[in-house]
Amino acid sequence: MRPTEIDDAGFNIWRAEGFKQINDNIIPAKGYPTVGADYDFVDDMVLNRKTYYYLLEDIDLNGLSTFHGPVQAVPRKIYGGGD
Repeated sequence: MRPTEIDDAGFNIWRAEGFKQINDNIIPAKGYPTVGADYDFVDDMVLNRKTYYYLLEDIDLNGLSTFHGPVQAVPRKIYGGGD
């Protein structure tokens, strides 16, 4: 079940290493108050097998932000497996 999105304007993604925002523009909210939506964001500036930590910044229609996380990710490129 996806969380609801009440009064969400959009989102920013922050990567550890000083927690810097890594998306160029706000990711617009596309969910509804009764049901959220699925989102994808690819961080192309990572190294294989290195652990990264991310925060999700949720910005509401009044400009107030709430941070969620951190969550961890470890990229694992499979060579010869296409993109």
